This record gives sequence, C-alpha cells and structure tokens, in this order.
Amino acid sequence: MKFKTFLLLSSTLLFLAACSDENESSEETTSEDTTTEETSADTTDSTDETETSEEGTESISESGDNLLDIENSEAGWVNFAGELKGSPDYKVTPELPYDSSSHYELNIGAYVSYFSNGEFLETVQTSSGPINQVEGADSIRVSYHNSFEENISLTEQ
Repeated sequence: MKFKTFLLLSSTLLFLAACSDENESSEETTSEDTTTEETSADTTDSTDETETSEEGTESISESGDNLLDIENSEAGWVNFAGELKGSPDYKVTPELPYDSSSHYELNIGAYVSYFSNGEFLETVQTSSGPINQVEGADSIRVSYHNSFEENISLTEQ
C-alpha cells in the first residue's frame, strides 16, 4: 500500500518536473500547493498558463484595455464558498463591474468569482480564454497567482 502511494507521488512529481519551464515560481507552486484541491488543479495548468502569459505580455502593453485593477489587489483569494481566504501566493482584485450580456476574456488562468448586488453567486476556475457568462451577476472579482501579476489581463470582447 505504501509502495503504491510512493510510486504514484513520485511519478506525479516526475511528470510535473518534466513539464515545467524552469520557472522558480512554477516549481514553488507545484511543491507547496499540491495538498489543496483548488490550487492543485491550478498547478496542473501552470505550464500552459506560463506559456500563455509569455505570449500575452505584448498585448497588455500595446492594448491598454485591461479591466483588472492590479494596483488595488489584495492578498488572498475568494474560495468556492465565496469567502476571502488569506494566502501569500494569491491576490484578488477589487469588485469589477460585470455585464452578463458582454463577453470577457482572460489571457491567463485564474479564479473568477461572480456577485449580484454584493451577494456571492459562484467561483469558477477559468483557463485562458473566455470567462463564463453568469446571468444575474453584476460584478466579479478575479483571484490569481502572484507570478501572473505582471501579465494577467481581462478584456471585453
């Protein structure tokens, strides 16, 4: 029984190491966050998100259409129950106006929390690309890993 657990853990670590891009923050995320459900799902996509963040850097500086208020983000993240939890590895934006009839796109994976008149509706883990359209929501908060702070953007399409 212990051998199977060891074999599974070591093969998982070997796979993650092979997929990494030699980025220290991605390696730290992989080793520190594998114990929680929410962040372990994030680390499996970290290599894809890192590649996207490198590609998306140019569009942020050129377009200036980023709807995220990165400067006023606070430490922590909004969990799946709508609670703001402290985490030194994550930041969350202030509430941003949201129109469910509009289409929005993230350039990097993040957690998007939807609110209606300040009341929590849901949190959705989103990869890069379009975010979910949630009827009745009038604001969102975006939780993202610290390593994405310089590259993350949300644009209205």
